Amino acid sequence: MAMYLTGNLNLFDQASAKDYGYDSVKDYYEDFAVQWISTVTDNDQVVVLGNLSQYAPEAALRFFQKLPGQKQLVVGPRDQISPDTKKGWMTAQQYREAFIYDNTSIRRRLFGQDCILSYYGPEADVYWAPRPSKAFYLTAWQDIPEGEGEPWVNDSELSVSWNTWGRLIDWDEVKEMFVGRQAYDVAYHDMMN
Repeated sequence: MAMYLTGNLNLFDQASAKDYGYDSVKDYYEDFAVQWISTVTDNDQVVVLGNLSQYAPEAALRFFQKLPGQKQLVVGPRDQISPDTKKGWMTAQQYREAFIYDNTSIRRRLFGQDCILSYYGPEADVYWAPRPSKAFYLTAWQDIPEGEGEPWVNDSELSVSWNTWGRLIDWDEVKEMFVGRQAYDVAYHDMMN
């Protein structure tokens, strides 16, 4: 069983499709579907770090129900069940039909240290962003174009957004990228001193 990550998808959004290098929403949707289906098996786990679709969330949820794998959603600000959305509880059941888990963050262990998976990083000025801590972070709130610091937001935070990578990221690949890094960010240090 493999684990994959992605986020900040913005499916069925014309502006995002263009920003992500596609000519149309259809091109983006089809490329995403082909990559997912050719990578993920029914036994694999995929963690999506938010922002499925701002303009067509029902279509995105139906689409995700059909994809293989055990899918987990870490809620982003454009998801209808985000803490920023009024009456998000009205659509919560639709999200639970497509995803086995939804919350604003997930905690995993990576090399004996906490690794927080969240749409936002600890430096985001949003009340429901994770608090700064001595941890690694996997986030999707910042797209890091190729050649601009690679996929790193800072020393302990890695972007797994679709626009940064253009593909699903394997957990083993993430682990390799964190080899030799210490999760001790400046925000945590400043907060403690």
